[in-house]
Amino acid sequence: MKIRISRSVVPNLFTVLNIFFGFLCILSATHGKFVLAGIYIVCSAVCDTLDGVMARLTHSASEFGVQLDSLADAVAFGAAPSVLMYALFLHNFGPFGTLLAASPLIFGALRLARFNVQLVGFSKDHFVGVPIPLSALTLASFVFFFGPEEIQASRDLQYALAGLTLACGLLMVSTISYPVLPKFS
Repeated sequence: MKIRISRSVVPNLFTVLNIFFGFLCILSATHGKFVLAGIYIVCSAVCDTLDGVMARLTHSASEFGVQLDSLADAVAFGAAPSVLMYALFLHNFGPFGTLLAASPLIFGALRLARFNVQLVGFSKDHFVGVPIPLSALTLASFVFFFGPEEIQASRDLQYALAGLTLACGLLMVSTISYPVLPKFS
């Protein structure tokens, strides 16, 4: 009996790693390890990039892969940064903070659903709305740049990050077009 392994195993493995790093981000954030949580978001982004590269290299892009990638993105770039923002400081703002913390997840899910419905083929020359990984990386970068202790000690930074959290969510569902890669002439 010969076991046949599909070419899609490689890109799907990176997609599963994307989900796993998102889960690790959530665990880290709930244990107060905010920088580590941000690092896991970066690891998810690397895996998200590699799954697409591997799918193109192995000529194994599929509808299944697109849907799995969106589910992974909802976890790693929607739920994970939402939990990170909530655990870092938004829990202090009560129910409003909970709603605000949920905005990367809610708007990210809406953006991913719109993307999947509008997707024709597997190549694209632009995105409509900020891609969900970019939104999550922006929030993680703020945490890296200022540091959790500084954010927790400064009301100004807390309000800035609250505004950034909402802005990142709203930009994901905007109709602004963003190029996939810079175009060189």
